[in-house]
Amino acid sequence: MTLPSATPPQLHLYADPGQAECHSTITWGPVRLTTWACSESALAASCYQLSFEQAFERLARLPRMFVELDGSLVWTGHAASGPWQLDGMLYDDGHRLKRVETKGSCPAPQWHEFLACLGWPSQRLLAHWLNAAALVELSELLDNGLLDADMSRPGWPAAQRQDVLSQEPP
Repeated sequence: MTLPSATPPQLHLYADPGQAECHSTITWGPVRLTTWACSESALAASCYQLSFEQAFERLARLPRMFVELDGSLVWTGHAASGPWQLDGMLYDDGHRLKRVETKGSCPAPQWHEFLACLGWPSQRLLAHWLNAAALVELSELLDNGLLDADMSRPGWPAAQRQDVLSQEPP
């Protein structure tokens, strides 16, 4: 199955449980990404270094961020290439944030703001990148511009980025 070019990045973000092992690499267009292997139980047991309430309060301070007490969120804005939107959901275990799901994209500076609210980069995050069916380090997706909605930025010509994102998962 080929993903349509309009398919937004879909991620499940986990705190690194410390048990992830380098598995292999995948090639996604011109980008080579390291994939990680980790048991489902280790990912399920991993926790962020902050509570749901702390994440909620931090996210609620972002301009144009709408976050609900059930953990649902939507963040909108405008980049040089047009409007962007990031939808998501926060999950906890009653004490600590467990998982964050996102769908959509935003410019790199906004990704950094969003992730800082979750304790990144001081806490390493792994991303189950649903588009590629792979567990990758979040930093690799960011560093390679695969989440950046502002396709006017240098480094990734817009047409090439859309071609890469529309590829069939490896």
